[in-house]
Amino acid sequence: MISTKTRKRQGSAGQRPVASSVWIRPARVGEGRQVAALLPNDPGTAELLRSSIEADRADGTNGTELLVLVAIDRRTERMVGMGAAGIPRQWIAALKLPQQAARLVSRTMVAVGALSVVPEAMPQKLIGRVLNRLADHYRAAGFQWMAGHCATGAHGWLDHLVESGFTVGDKGVGMRLQSALWPIPANLATQQTQHAFFRQLADEPTVLMSLQGVPLQLREGTAPAAATTAITTAVPAPAETAPAEKAPEPPKAPAEKATAPKPAETKQAETETAEQAKEQAEADTIRTVRRRVSAAKGRLTRALDSGDEDRISAARAHLATLEKQAASLGIVN
Repeated sequence: MISTKTRKRQGSAGQRPVASSVWIRPARVGEGRQVAALLPNDPGTAELLRSSIEADRADGTNGTELLVLVAIDRRTERMVGMGAAGIPRQWIAALKLPQQAARLVSRTMVAVGALSVVPEAMPQKLIGRVLNRLADHYRAAGFQWMAGHCATGAHGWLDHLVESGFTVGDKGVGMRLQSALWPIPANLATQQTQHAFFRQLADEPTVLMSLQGVPLQLREGTAPAAATTAITTAVPAPAETAPAEKAPEPPKAPAEKATAPKPAETKQAETETAEQAKEQAEADTIRTVRRRVSAAKGRLTRALDSGDEDRISAARAHLATLEKQAASLGIVN
């Protein structure tokens, strides 16, 4: 039997103790029912996670499709919390973006699908720890954003989200995605009974996320309340594409010199303007991706110099993801 000290040294980064009595690690086959029991108010998500865990598809290694983390009390071996995140394919499909843009978003954003902590484990600050562990995993995999939805009225959860570095919207406020790959911002709608939240993972994201309205104004001096319910976002809110902003009306010319442009000339000018905008957007995207690939190569070089296997693996995975993105855009390094 190995000692706790030896166990710390031999365990992977995802299995080391994160508090005095609680471990956070990926869920294992055979723990699906325990995870589902922590989500009594969302049987659909509970069953989805249970089946994924039992099929050994929830450890984040299968293309980072889904990662389910569990918090285990080392003294009682009881599961006292869980968190899950993965690629929100339903959200992406609902955006109805061009194929190239949709592929980029699928490598850009992950969604928090569920988060639950039993009240007696709240002093261990598991909400922030689970969210940070999920963020670390997907940051190393090359993702740029982590987002989700939380039910209104759960002020304790909202306070913890803000403390963990998330931007939280007021109820019903949606999220907006912008990129040089599509001219009109794409909006993810939020139901009136939910708050949207997101957190930046990459230093230089190629896709920008923002709120369609103002961030949530938390009450000053309010201590975070104990969390007794789970955040669940297994079924993303419907998405829509924002309408183009109405252009201001041009000033009217004097009556004596009013000359309407010919239709052919107008059409040609509009076509040239659209082509120029498209070329500029593509050039901006290529420059950004090249800069990120160069930074990732520098990161790998520093990791190799350090000799740390964990850093080397993470740096290689990050570089591989960016190189795939560059190849999909036709960029030759």
